[in-house]
Amino acid sequence: MELLEKKTVQTRQNQDVMTKIDHLNYIDKYIGNDLSKDELRILVYDLINDESLRRSFRMFSQVKP
Repeated sequence: MELLEKKTVQTRQNQDVMTKIDHLNYIDKYIGNDLSKDELRILVYDLINDESLRRSFRMFSQVKP
C-alpha cells in the first residue's frame, strides 16, 4: 500500500511539472512577445500557484489562435 501511495504522489508531481512546462511553452509561443518580462513573470507565478487559474488556462490553451 505504501509503495502505491508513493507511486501516486510521484505521478502527480510529474504531471504537475509537465503542466508547468506546457504552460511555459504556450506562453512563449503565443503570448511572450506581447508581455514585458515583469508581466510574464507574474503570469507564470500565478499559473504555478493558482489551481483555478491553471484549469482555466488549460481550457484556454487548447483553443489555438
